[in-house]
Amino acid sequence: DAGYFMYFNTNSGQADEVAILESRILYPKRTQQCLQFFYRTTGSPSDKLIIWLKEDDGTGNIRKMRKIQTFQADSDPNWKIAHVTLNAQKKFRYLFQGLKGNPSSSSGGIAIDDVTLTEMPCPTAVWVIRNFSKILENSSISVIESPRFYSPEGYGFGISVLPNYQNSGYARVAFHLCSGENDAVLEWPALNRQATLTVLDQDPDVLKRMSSSKSFTTSKDHVDSNNGSIIWDKPSIAGRFDESCNCHRSIAWGWSNFISHSQMRRRSFLKNDDLIVFAEFNDIIHLNNTEVPVGPVQSALTEGLVLERQKRAAQDMEPIQDRLPYLPDPCEPNPCQNDGVCVNVKGKASCRCPSGQAFFFTGERCQSRQIHGNILGMSIGGIAGIIVLTIVLISMMARR
Repeated sequence: DAGYFMYFNTNSGQADEVAILESRILYPKRTQQCLQFFYRTTGSPSDKLIIWLKEDDGTGNIRKMRKIQTFQADSDPNWKIAHVTLNAQKKFRYLFQGLKGNPSSSSGGIAIDDVTLTEMPCPTAVWVIRNFSKILENSSISVIESPRFYSPEGYGFGISVLPNYQNSGYARVAFHLCSGENDAVLEWPALNRQATLTVLDQDPDVLKRMSSSKSFTTSKDHVDSNNGSIIWDKPSIAGRFDESCNCHRSIAWGWSNFISHSQMRRRSFLKNDDLIVFAEFNDIIHLNNTEVPVGPVQSALTEGLVLERQKRAAQDMEPIQDRLPYLPDPCEPNPCQNDGVCVNVKGKASCRCPSGQAFFFTGERCQSRQIHGNILGMSIGGIAGIIVLTIVLISMMARR
């Protein structure tokens, strides 16, 4: 949290020397875990960072080793984000092994930072946009498009970011399909798929991260305003050709007010000046079989509320031509005290107060400090014990 990271120097000593960083014993509640961390290689190109899993061998001892993934050093000195799927079934530890290559060709080493383990699938697509602050300052950059990614089903897709969308103080983030090698065998149009976009808050403390995430489900109602065709049809038919990916890209569908510029700068969305976007595109047709049928509602009030929600949703998420007014950010400047996290809730500032091992903060602006009950109980118990011990010692001395 204070700017420190783990570092393995590889520019001295002998080749094939190793350094091990091992976690504590962990007890999985689910069968899939995602290990996320940032790493940087500044040493020899032959240096390696290896991820191991040490599991219960069936006798209660954690000694069964399994190599998960190897990261080869390269000439890129930037911090990179990595995701490793573990799939541990029993209690386990995970290990980072730094393997020294050729010390004579090394001028640095291997660094690791901000390690996070979650019990959920790793993201399908990870897009890192470098030097994003400079992009925000350059008004001539209208849109940035990601490389092509592939979903678990095989659909090609991409992400579009409009850094200064209509000078509104917001960045637009949108999703689009890309033509790919699997198009001949896939189902078209690609309906009833859920697209999820997440801009990562890179705060080192996972409890303080407030990533911005939104999703929508592809529908036959999403049409091209020019010709009325469904935009989720095969991109080679409904899209435009892009030389940068040697593919066709469909019309982008997303949110004009996905994230404000002030929110990016106020929190840790631009750590090392990198903006990191996750994307998912998953089939949810199977959920139709579990949907509970709901009878028609005759209430005029309810019908009016539904229409109002649909209207607001349409205003918030439209194709690239939409226009939204600028909305002031109530969290700028941050009204929360004691390192509280400010969240925009329906246009009003709401504070999420931090909690430590001994103290926690409460109040509308996190202005009041409280002591955890167990700490207070221990303190009172300790004072009472000292008083009793003092009385016993005094009585013993008085008898002598």
